[in-house]
Amino acid sequence: MKATFTLLLCGVAGLAVGCRSSPSITPDSIAGRYTVRPGKWYAYEDIVLRADGFDWRYETDAQPGPDPISGRFSLDGCLLTFEQPQMRQPHRIITHQRGRFLMWTPSQYEEYLRTGRIPHDILYQTR
Repeated sequence: MKATFTLLLCGVAGLAVGCRSSPSITPDSIAGRYTVRPGKWYAYEDIVLRADGFDWRYETDAQPGPDPISGRFSLDGCLLTFEQPQMRQPHRIITHQRGRFLMWTPSQYEEYLRTGRIPHDILYQTR
């Protein structure tokens, strides 16, 4: 059910973040590192996407943090699904804005559609 709802959100992604002139969302185009904007962070996700899989890690100053996770992902339009049972949030939404890709959790994207505000902990593609 959550994946179906997320796919419906992807249908309005073009309207919400101006994707009409953005590059297509393919495994090659979204490849790279996704992390939060530089700043004072005590904990954050860091995800690297490759055409053949992903690496996830959680950086935190409260050691020990969770173990890193690697695996494969699938892409259906803008819906990214991590095919790894250890991932607490297996679905993400990929959009393009201001020359780079953004990676949203479904709840972040729902909030963005409701308020128009990009959350401070959104993951940006840094390549």
